[in-house]
Amino acid sequence: MKKVKLKSMKRNKLSKLSFVLIFSFLLLITPILQANAEAYKIKITDAGYDDLDKDGKSDDIYLFFIIVNKEKDDANDDKNNKNEFVLKFVLELPSGYKYSYSWKLELNKVRNTLHFIIHAFNTATEPGWYTSYLFLYEDGDDDLIAYNSLVFDPPGTGIGAEPEFFLFLLGDY
Repeated sequence: MKKVKLKSMKRNKLSKLSFVLIFSFLLLITPILQANAEAYKIKITDAGYDDLDKDGKSDDIYLFFIIVNKEKDDANDDKNNKNEFVLKFVLELPSGYKYSYSWKLELNKVRNTLHFIIHAFNTATEPGWYTSYLFLYEDGDDDLIAYNSLVFDPPGTGIGAEPEFFLFLLGDY
């Protein structure tokens, strides 16, 4: 009976050690993620489907989102006051298949909020739940600055033409 007790004590110590190591790791990476996420924010405000390319099929997905600059710099209002970013859009279909597309953006530091829409033609091809992801990186750097995701359910309409992706700036406020 003492052997069983020793084994359970060793197991218990191992699980406590694992918990401490995982918790310590999370404490170390949290400030890094918070520091990068403080300057900019992405928020997906709406997603759905329609016949955006006018091919007779409602198999096109649209995604409205905003990018907010929390460190707006009104004092330095000149045209050279820009940051370069890469915006990555990932659309995951119910089957697990993923479309991925990236755009290079130049954002002026004096703008507070930018409103965008993405049109993804011929991508709503399966029934079920779709997940859209947006990632914002500094150009030339792999550090994630901001991200957001949204799950939605457009109806599937079957296989159509090749997927195409378009990004439109709707306005800045």
